[in-house]
Amino acid sequence: MEDREALNKTASVIFKEPNSDVVAETKKLSPIQEISHEWGYTSFACPNSVEPESQGKAQASSITESAPAREAEPVNPYSLSVRKALLENTDLSAFANFSRKSGPLPEANDDLHLDGEMLFFLRKMGDQDKYVYCSSGGNVLVKVDESTVPWDFYISSQLRARLPSNLQHCHAVSTCYLYENGSFTLWRIPQGETIQDLLDEGLDPRDVPLLAVQLLEMVKQMHSCQLVHGDLRPDTLMLCNSCEDSVVIGTDFHSSLDLELQPEVKMVQALPSAQEYIRQGLILPTASPYQVDLCGIAEIVHLLLFGSSLNLVKKDSCWRLAEDFGSKLSEPLGPMWQDFFHNILNPEDKSTECVLSNLINNLKNVLYDGLECPFSL
Repeated sequence: MEDREALNKTASVIFKEPNSDVVAETKKLSPIQEISHEWGYTSFACPNSVEPESQGKAQASSITESAPAREAEPVNPYSLSVRKALLENTDLSAFANFSRKSGPLPEANDDLHLDGEMLFFLRKMGDQDKYVYCSSGGNVLVKVDESTVPWDFYISSQLRARLPSNLQHCHAVSTCYLYENGSFTLWRIPQGETIQDLLDEGLDPRDVPLLAVQLLEMVKQMHSCQLVHGDLRPDTLMLCNSCEDSVVIGTDFHSSLDLELQPEVKMVQALPSAQEYIRQGLILPTASPYQVDLCGIAEIVHLLLFGSSLNLVKKDSCWRLAEDFGSKLSEPLGPMWQDFFHNILNPEDKSTECVLSNLINNLKNVLYDGLECPFSL
C-alpha cells in the first residue's frame, strides 16, 4: 500500500520546546533534552552554559555579528538513541514476562525453544519482521527487533499496567526475550484475523460500524494511558475473539509514544509519521500528538468502506470526503458516516478522548437502532 508507506517517510522538521522560566543549573534535564544538549542541538534552552573566560566578550560579539544563527536540528522522538535514554532509568527486569538471554538472536524462521516451551514456525507475516508460531497454548506472534531497546514490549506492558483490570483483556499479553544483539517480543493472540485480512477477503459496508467501534475503543484506551499509537495500519491490527467479546488488538508499537515518559513531545510536528498529514494541511504542526491517531483511524475506516485511500476536500473551513455518500452507501449508513468523518477530521480544540467517546456513542446509537452486524458489542 503505497499511500501508507509514504506516511513513514521522515521529513526535516524543527521541534521547538515551549518557552519556560530559567531554571537552576542543577535541574535535571529530560532524556530528550540531554541528547539534544550532547549532540549540540539548539532545540532546547541551556540557560546557564558559560563560556571560558579566555574567549572574552570580544569573541562573543564577533560571533554574534559574523555568524548566522544556527538552526535547530530535529529531535526524532522515535529514534533509537532517544528511546535508549528513556529506558535507561527503567528496570525492565521488574516487568512481568521479561527475561535476558545470553548469545545472539536465534533464527526467527525456524522452530524456537524458549523457557521450556516449543514454538513451531508457521509463516512470516508479509515483508515485516514478524512471524507466526503455534504452541500447545495456541498461536503466538513474534516480532524480531534487531536492537537492544525493546520498545514494543515496553509500550505493550505499560498499556496493560495503566488500564483498569476490567479492560486489560482488550490487549494481548506480551513477553520479551532480550539477547545480546536484539529482542523477541511475543504476543499470545486469541483466534482472529488482521484488518488487512478482512480487507483482502472483502467486507460488507454494513459490517464496518462495529469494527470501527472496536478500533475507536482501542485507541481511546491508549490515549487514556497517555500513549499514542502513532502508526495505525491494517496489517498490524487484529480483530480477535477473546473470552469476553471481539476486540481490536495492536501488535506493533514501533511509532508509539509514552507522553508520561516523554512530556517534551507536545506537538505533532515532531512525529515522522505525521509529516504527510501536516503537508496536506490536515493537521497543524502545533496540534497535539494524539491527533495523528485520529487521522489513522479515518484512513482505516475509509479503506474498510471504500477500499481506497482518503480523498479529502476542504469546504467552509472543514475537511470532508470527496466521495458522494449517496451513490455508495444506503440509509442509515450514509448520514452516519458523513457525521463520523466530519467529526474525526475536524476535531477543533476538543481532546481526542472526547472526540473518540462521541464517535463511539454515535456509532453505537445507530447499531442499537437495529443495524445488523456479525460481531458483538
